[in-house]
Amino acid sequence: MKIELWIGGVVGRWCLEFARESPQLLVAGATHYDDLARGSGALLKRGVMLSTGNINQHPPLGDVAVLVHYPEILKPETIKRYRKVYNLHPGFLPFGRGMYPVFWSFLKGEPAGCTLHEIVPKLDAGPIVMQSLVRPAVHPVDGHAGIATTKELHDLVTEAERKLFAEFWPRLLAGTLPEARPAEGAGTYHSRADFEELRVQYAKPGNLMSLGAYSGHDKLLRFIRAFSFPGYPGCVIDGVEFSAKPPEPPRG
Repeated sequence: MKIELWIGGVVGRWCLEFARESPQLLVAGATHYDDLARGSGALLKRGVMLSTGNINQHPPLGDVAVLVHYPEILKPETIKRYRKVYNLHPGFLPFGRGMYPVFWSFLKGEPAGCTLHEIVPKLDAGPIVMQSLVRPAVHPVDGHAGIATTKELHDLVTEAERKLFAEFWPRLLAGTLPEARPAEGAGTYHSRADFEELRVQYAKPGNLMSLGAYSGHDKLLRFIRAFSFPGYPGCVIDGVEFSAKPPEPPRG
C-alpha cells in the first residue's frame, strides 16, 4: 500500500513527523512549504515526494490519501482517484462539521473531540473510522465542564488528535482498521461565514443589544470565553476589551 499524507498546521506537522519513517509513505503534501520544511531532507533522502500544490491538481501516486488539517476541499473526482481517503477532523462528528468545531463546541455546549473518517463529497459526512471524545455535551450556559476558555478546549482536542493519529497510522499500515460506520444523528454544521458573521458582530458599537441570544449575563460571559483563543483575545464591546483566562493556581 502506498500512502499520501497531506497536512496543515501544528497537528499536521506532528503527524508527518510521526509517519515519516514509514516505507509506505510516498507523498507528503501541504499548501505551505513551512509545513514540510522540518525533516524535508530526510524525507527526500527516503524518496518521499514533497508537494506544495493543491491535491486536486496533483496526479495520484498513492492508493490511499490521509488528510490532517489540510485546508483544501477535495473535489468528487479527486476522491474517486484513491482507494480510500481519510481525514483527521478536530470535531466529534457528526457534531462540529465544517469550520472551527472547537469554537462552536465551547460556545454552544456541543460534544468536543476528534474524528478520523472517510472522505465523501459532502463535507465531514463520511463514515467514521475512529473517534475520541474530549468533553461530552454540556449546557451552553450553566456548565463549562471545568474548561474556562476555547483555548483550553482546543489544547485538549489537539492532544486527543495526536493520540488518535498515533493509534490510527500503525493500524492503517497493518490493515487492521475497524470497519467504518455512518455517523448517527444530524449533528451540527457551521460554515466559515457563520463564524465571520459572529466575529464581526461582536465588535459593533452597541454590541450588548445586537448580540441577541448571547446578550444575557451568563451567555455573554460564555461568548467572551469562546473568543478567548489564539488570534482572538476576547471581545471588544463598545470599545472595551473583555477577555477570559484560567484562574491562577494557588500559591504556597
